[in-house]
Amino acid sequence: MTEVEVTAERDAEVLFSNGHTVPGEFADTLRESRTVGCEDGSRIAVQRTSGSYNRGRDHIVASSTFLCGEGCEAVSPESVRIVLRKGGRASFSLVGTICTTAAFADPWNESERQAIYAAREGAAQLVAAHERKWAELWQGDIEIEGDPTAQLDVRFALFNLYGSIREGSRRSIPPMGLSARGFYNGHIFWDSEIWMYPALLVLRPCLARQMLDYRTDGLDAARRRAYAHGYRGAMFPWEGDDRGEEATPTFALTGPLEHHITADIAIASWNYYCVTQDAKRSHRKA
Repeated sequence: MTEVEVTAERDAEVLFSNGHTVPGEFADTLRESRTVGCEDGSRIAVQRTSGSYNRGRDHIVASSTFLCGEGCEAVSPESVRIVLRKGGRASFSLVGTICTTAAFADPWNESERQAIYAAREGAAQLVAAHERKWAELWQGDIEIEGDPTAQLDVRFALFNLYGSIREGSRRSIPPMGLSARGFYNGHIFWDSEIWMYPALLVLRPCLARQMLDYRTDGLDAARRRAYAHGYRGAMFPWEGDDRGEEATPTFALTGPLEHHITADIAIASWNYYCVTQDAKRSHRKA
């Protein structure tokens, strides 16, 4: 959600527009704008855009809607208008939601449903919920005395870790966090277990557990990969996709050559047990 506040330096009428830009690598682009009537009589204008990826195997859908505040009028799903006298103020928020077939069988409707829910909640409620969640996350903190720069650095690092994973997600963290397509493509590397996981394990074990859940969910894929390369047991991918399968580009043979990724995952599992004494979780699906 983006919040916008306008103060008029002179009498003015301003039109704010919002458009969805689809990256070129997505196919089968579909766009729709419509106004949805709610049971309380209110009407919410939404625009949706979808595209396919992974050669049509998966789909992604983005929806957005304006949340109009004081002095703001929704003109269409794509725009709002503000009319102000000099010195006057107006505000609005823009909410965007993104859903994919990795999480929902019908991301087209789910994306719109989440945008409408956000509009019904309102900006103040959304911000309050956001702040409550971050207050909970920051109970896992690192405090450094006498070095403000180091303190800022470590909290910035924790902010990026906490913002890249969520309890219940069964997902791990790519290099640089929520990386875009075209730059690591959201794949999971050994960096996750070696560099990111240890801090979360100590400060927020419930988040570290999601990283292990991603690996155990991909254990069958790792066994198939070991079999394909002539090994027994499990052979985890150098670049894991959302299904836990090898996704390293074919120009890089790190996939079949870099075997220490499997040991990294084993070490992470052992460390989880050492910290939490949760033997059931550590051995699940093994």
